[in-house]
Amino acid sequence: MYPQFINNESELIFSKRGELRWKCFEEEGYRSLLDVLTKHPNDESTPESTFLHYNDPYILMKYITNGQSGGGIQTAEYKQALTSAIEEHKNDSDINWKTLYQYLDERRKHGFLKSHQKVCDEVFEAFEGELNNNEFCLY
Repeated sequence: MYPQFINNESELIFSKRGELRWKCFEEEGYRSLLDVLTKHPNDESTPESTFLHYNDPYILMKYITNGQSGGGIQTAEYKQALTSAIEEHKNDSDINWKTLYQYLDERRKHGFLKSHQKVCDEVFEAFEGELNNNEFCLY
């Protein structure tokens, strides 16, 4: 079900994160995180290694901006950078926002990287009514 680079990851925390990212970011009909990382590689690691090992704010920035942003951002700047990226790309039809929220919910359950999780939660919470709404209302 998962590609070899995820199955071969020896550290449980990274293999579980890889499985979750694969499930949420490699959905047919939507933007592929691995494609984004392959087209806009990090100079310091392979796309597969970045997929598994880089923190959520970096990955979300890369994914949301289709690889145009993410690198060189300091931890203190992620909140503003993510907010700006969402504002700019919230209407991109190849992003499944509902799945991004599911990804963050699952990450929270496992208690991964709490400081990065807090930044992501604060930013995405501000857009939840707009981006994570599966109800359609005509009035």
